[in-house]
Parts: sequence; structure tokens; C-alpha cells
Amino acid sequence: MAEQDSEHRGPAEFAEAWKARLAALLAQETVEVSGWSDIAIAELDTDLGWSLYAAASRARAETIARATATPSRHRGRDDGPTPSYEFSIAADGDGSLGRVHYAICEPCSVGLLKKISFSPEWHCCGFGTLALRELETRHPALTWYTTGQYTHARGFYERYRHGSDSPWTAQQHPCPHF
Repeated sequence: MAEQDSEHRGPAEFAEAWKARLAALLAQETVEVSGWSDIAIAELDTDLGWSLYAAASRARAETIARATATPSRHRGRDDGPTPSYEFSIAADGDGSLGRVHYAICEPCSVGLLKKISFSPEWHCCGFGTLALRELETRHPALTWYTTGQYTHARGFYERYRHGSDSPWTAQQHPCPHF
């Protein structure tokens, strides 16, 4: 997971990297596990390893394909006069894969994306783009902006803004109500 988070690879590249890592581990005659003596890898272990890899890869691909946004839920006015909302990106019964927190100011026609959060294992799967498209679809008359972003997220937001048909502004605080 940490490697995926630091490398920012898409799902296919991530899967290939882990396939190569698994192949290297299974090609060894023994594996060293902390607190144990060397463990010999048998043919049965190799077959099981590849079967588990295939099952996990299918499950991940199916989850990505089934992901949709849930309805927005009103959160109230958590830091000013503007109402806040949130929704999740979810895949059937798998629960929330990530959350989106935002606020809108109808008088000024401005939306503030407060936070998008996904676990590192779901980064680079298209869920951030799905979330931003949902915001634009749900509130098409708004100009959107985000607060200051972590360095690794800035590139994502910049790429998205330039490819979006909705207005996004890099200006901080384009509305006095936030």
C-alpha cells in the first residue's frame, strides 16, 4: 500500500508491479519470515499464491468498475453560514471507498471542495475524477474551488481543472461566506 501511495500508479501499472514482486518472491526456494526459521516454498504454495493474486486482482477490478457516488447528505453549517454536504464513492455492498466533503454558497454561486479522502489502496483508480464530476453534475451552476492542497494532490487538481467544462478557480476565498 505504501508503495502504491508513493508511486501514484494507475491500477494496471500497480497490478503489474505487484505481479512482478509476487513472481520474485515465489521464485525463491525459501522465504525469511521475521521470528521464524527459513520457510521452504513448495509447488503448492506457488499455485496458491498465483490463485490468490488472480482472485484479488479480479475483486479489485470489479470494485473499481462498480463504483458510484451515493446521494449527498446535509452536514449542516460546520464553519460559517454556508451549508456543508458529503457523499461517498461506494461499490455495491462493499461500503465506502472514500468520502467527499463540500460546501456551497448559493447567493454567490460558489462551491468549495473541502476534502476528498480515499485509502491509499484506492488512489489512482479514477475515484477522485468520479467525485469531482459528481460535484459538477449535482451543482452545475457553481464555480468551484479547493483549499490549499498537499503537494502530491496539486497535480491531480490542476489536471482536472484544465480538462473540466465547469468553471474552477485557483483563487482562494472567491466568496466571503466561506
